[in-house]
Amino acid sequence: MKLLVTGGAGFIGSNFIRYLLSKHPDEIINLDKLTYAGNLDNLKDIEGDLRYKFYKGDICDPEAVEKAIGLVDQVDAIVNFAAESISANIYLPIWNAGKIKIMTLEELFNKAKLGGKLKHQENVEIIDFKHKNYKVLSYKGGIGYWMPIRQISRHKYKGKIVRLTQKWGEIEVTPNHSIYDCDFNLTTPLKNPEILGMRNINHISKKKKYLNYSGDKLKALLRLLGGYISEGWTSYNQKNGSHHFGIANANKQWILNLKEDLKLLGYNPNITKTKGNLYQLIISNKGFFNFVRKEAGFGSHGKFIPSFVFQLRKEWQKEFLKTAVFGDGETIKNKNYSTIRYTTVSEKMAVGLSLLLTLLGYNYSVVKDGRFNAYTFNFGGDHTVSLLKKSYQEIDYDGYVYDISVDKLKNFACGVGNVVVHNTHVDRSILSAGSFVQTDVYGTYVLLEAVKKFKIERYIHISTDEVYGSIEHGSFTEDSSLHPNSPYAASKAGGDLLVRAYYKTYDLPVLITRSSNNYGPYHYPEKIIPLFITNALQDKKLPLYGDGKNVRDWLYVEDNCEAIDLVLRKGEAGEVYNISGENEKQNIEITKFILKELGKSEDLIKFIKDRPGHDRRYSLDCSKIKGLGWAPRTDFEEGLRTTIRWYHNNRGWWERIKEKQKEFQEFQNKWYSER
Repeated sequence: MKLLVTGGAGFIGSNFIRYLLSKHPDEIINLDKLTYAGNLDNLKDIEGDLRYKFYKGDICDPEAVEKAIGLVDQVDAIVNFAAESISANIYLPIWNAGKIKIMTLEELFNKAKLGGKLKHQENVEIIDFKHKNYKVLSYKGGIGYWMPIRQISRHKYKGKIVRLTQKWGEIEVTPNHSIYDCDFNLTTPLKNPEILGMRNINHISKKKKYLNYSGDKLKALLRLLGGYISEGWTSYNQKNGSHHFGIANANKQWILNLKEDLKLLGYNPNITKTKGNLYQLIISNKGFFNFVRKEAGFGSHGKFIPSFVFQLRKEWQKEFLKTAVFGDGETIKNKNYSTIRYTTVSEKMAVGLSLLLTLLGYNYSVVKDGRFNAYTFNFGGDHTVSLLKKSYQEIDYDGYVYDISVDKLKNFACGVGNVVVHNTHVDRSILSAGSFVQTDVYGTYVLLEAVKKFKIERYIHISTDEVYGSIEHGSFTEDSSLHPNSPYAASKAGGDLLVRAYYKTYDLPVLITRSSNNYGPYHYPEKIIPLFITNALQDKKLPLYGDGKNVRDWLYVEDNCEAIDLVLRKGEAGEVYNISGENEKQNIEITKFILKELGKSEDLIKFIKDRPGHDRRYSLDCSKIKGLGWAPRTDFEEGLRTTIRWYHNNRGWWERIKEKQKEFQEFQNKWYSER
């Protein structure tokens, strides 16, 4: 048999590949994008096996899936172990307590963390917004509205980010994050659709004052900030401790006008002429230096529109824009129309300008020059639509990706041009025939499409007992309803339902396995058993949730591999098979057993605050798979002893992760330090 195993560099996937190669003459292709938990060190012992091939790629990329399938003559079966979101540095407008600010998703997350409670569900960090004091722009009926944020989440991602650059704006998302096309239809960035940019906002700016500035003084301040953003600079002289603010331009009258503005604000500026025939306006004042840097940033890539400008009346906003455009812009006149063109290399400035132009009611387009990473806006006339071709780029990314859950409307605007993207935190199933499904479900969709296209004989979908939710008494059967209690479990359930739909609709040869908690070699040391074993070996504390009495049904990973193999070869298409170890244990029991086996004191146990949504008990009835002739072989205590010995004898494997992997260290520090 020739198999494509997706997610084969992870814990269960790598053990499954190893099991197959030891039991069968199968040929195996391993497709994995190698996120933090995917580790090729898990498969070092089989690297020389000619029956095994590795292909790095994402199951959400149809081209990668097809290339992996093409590595052999004909794939007979696909086994999917693979389980995304917007990059951290994307800016978006945020309304907070009556003020509008431009900030990145990362900045918003960190801001929310100061006043909110960080939760962790699987590998996702979540913060709930209990009060409606943070809002984002959401799109409805052609208009943007400020809508309250319910939740912000993030998780680690290593792989490709798709950057779409068009006349309407620019956005960076993971390949499987849903976006909207210009007709407000959900689609995928992989298709490079014509994106939807928000150009009309239900917002009226009324303020006529900022701090102690009003009237002519406010106009003067706005002109100075506009001139500074386009042609200004700030510098600090370490030798004499002086702080300088300056604006330079070849137009002497423009500089003289700004000099009068500074004088109106109570400063005594000087004008000098440079060797390049520029007129330079300079003052030395620490207070104004600090004020300007705080309000408008510094450096060509770090400048931005002051937040208070968004709250002012339109006539004041135009005063600011007029001066900024004079410095870095130009007016292009034709017989029939005139258009203003403005260029900036600051992404934050570009996002702010997108918002400001929309507030002012200007139609605009934006062009990005990839050579200089500069954004050029065309606005002010009736003919501002750029002829720029759509640009599609895939960029290597390693870091956090973010998502926002919005009240009522399931979208929000971000990026240059206020691009409308889907709020993926709320699960959705199938929107229409051949439609695009959210995050984790999208990868399953791609694989199912490949099964259909290449007429693959078997597709095994690896799921989890978490899709059933928690149960106080008895055990879940395959016919039990699905009640997932975490985003991870919900996305898994969505994948299960999609598999079922493809079976019912297209009669695809699909099967689903749902196993209880696995343990064994090569388990990423973030999970309870490997974390507690390795911490104990290092004489570190063992952080135990709540009272330690949460119950899990434990299954030795090799027993699970044997069960999946049996379902692959003998299972009935369209069926679900529960796989249970029949070893229900409280977490405290496991903890004490590990410490006893390693000869460590129970003083290492540290009870910590329970995580939200922590299901109390899982339990599966696996009668159906027993009908195929399978039963768990491994006694729990013996399996746990074997696991403890493996981690004891393979310190190099897990020490590289715990001591050198940034993702692991950041999670440990941020998650457990707050408990």
